[in-house]
Amino acid sequence: MSTTTLTHNAETKPVPAGPTALQRAAVLSGTTGSHVTSSQAGYIPVPISRIPLGAMKSIPIYLRSNGLNDFSDDGTKFVLYRSKLTRFTDADRQRLSESGVKFIYVPMTDHDKFRKQTEDQLATIAADPSVAQAEAAALVYETSMELVNEVLTEPHLAKQLPRLEKVARAVTMLTMKRPDAFEGLFATAHHDFYTATHAVNVATWMVSLAYALGYEDEEKLNLVCQAGMLHDIGKIYLPPDLLNKAGKLTERDWELVQQHPVLGRKHLQQHGGVDPIIMRVAEEHHERLDGTGYPHGLVGDQIHPLSRICAIVDSFDAMTAFRPYKAKTLTVPQSIQILQAETPDRYDPTAMAAWLKMMDSVRDIPIVVKRQGPSQKSDRKKSKKEACQRRYQRFKFHCQAKVYVIVVGTTGWTVGEPIKVTAHNISRSGIAFLSQVPINVGSCVRVQLLAQGPSRKSLDGRIMRCHAYSDGCFDIGMTIAKLPEVETR
Repeated sequence: MSTTTLTHNAETKPVPAGPTALQRAAVLSGTTGSHVTSSQAGYIPVPISRIPLGAMKSIPIYLRSNGLNDFSDDGTKFVLYRSKLTRFTDADRQRLSESGVKFIYVPMTDHDKFRKQTEDQLATIAADPSVAQAEAAALVYETSMELVNEVLTEPHLAKQLPRLEKVARAVTMLTMKRPDAFEGLFATAHHDFYTATHAVNVATWMVSLAYALGYEDEEKLNLVCQAGMLHDIGKIYLPPDLLNKAGKLTERDWELVQQHPVLGRKHLQQHGGVDPIIMRVAEEHHERLDGTGYPHGLVGDQIHPLSRICAIVDSFDAMTAFRPYKAKTLTVPQSIQILQAETPDRYDPTAMAAWLKMMDSVRDIPIVVKRQGPSQKSDRKKSKKEACQRRYQRFKFHCQAKVYVIVVGTTGWTVGEPIKVTAHNISRSGIAFLSQVPINVGSCVRVQLLAQGPSRKSLDGRIMRCHAYSDGCFDIGMTIAKLPEVETR
């Protein structure tokens, strides 16, 4: 029986030739990247499009496959692709991508090494013009999320400060080297009620706002990012049921919530090495220019300029994020209207003007609202003004696809040449993908996901947005819908 070797790695055993070898592993590695299945088997999925090659040094790499002697309960096992002694190259990435692989898998025992090496590479990747803007923004954002989650559960903050500095430097490099960095960070951001998500949104957007206001020193921007990541650290001292409480807070509840800025400063103060500016932002981000803020009721210039910047971004994200205690989530236009109405009384007018200009640059990018638990009200009752909010949760994934633009005439459909794209998230109502060419808003299209199994079927719909990035890439959103029927005469 003829055989072929899955890799050039001497440690990898030969596997049967034909579609049951690399192709079969590619089928599973190319679809979901499920954290649940892989974690049960002791592996972590890594999107192949975002792999920093330097992060894979001395780490074995696996693909998912089917077969006997499975390690997981769903009939899958993990096949060694590269041993820790064999370097993972860009040629490997290209070969796997062409085979339909979307995820590789790293053993959990190597996670700390992979995480450290990723963070070491992050600033270089963020500034590398050969890396697509959307990919760089997504990698920086997701790495920041992982770090902040650890910071919120790690009692020894001093251990995390060097990592915070590395990730902050990556955000700074992304902002300074890429003119549309804010657009990428806004597009990839989550909008849920988790403290870590909120911290990363505030941190990454604060850097963009500070840069727009003339903060061009790299070290100062690094401090801006770290201040954003740690601005709500005091909430670790508040009961979770209080943070997520539905309905109106009692007077006692409100007194406890208003303590988190002071608790945050004290927490940072007891750990050596935290810059005083970071501590001020943690304590002052709820202060307002007219003295109506808390915890000290500071007025005007008593509030640090970075605290004023944080106040704007913090308020905007709080308004647009889904919170379990809110009757509804505000849209971007609604949130902007409120912020404008409270400027200059409560918010810094210069910083607000820069923020509104930034918001104008992302007006075509709908925010992704992740609803947790039962829906608050029927989605059908939402007004057209709330159309930029998602009715359904979106799931991030990476899959090569082909888009066919369809022109409907009186005698039939005219189908254009396929456009190669990369789909990056999907919901029950739509799909978003990156393209090297624009597609006109309103166009009827058919999208074919290039993955095996049920997900390979075509999806029909209409283009709802086409947002251009400065690096020549287009972020395109399609709502799933039936194509118009052809009128016959």
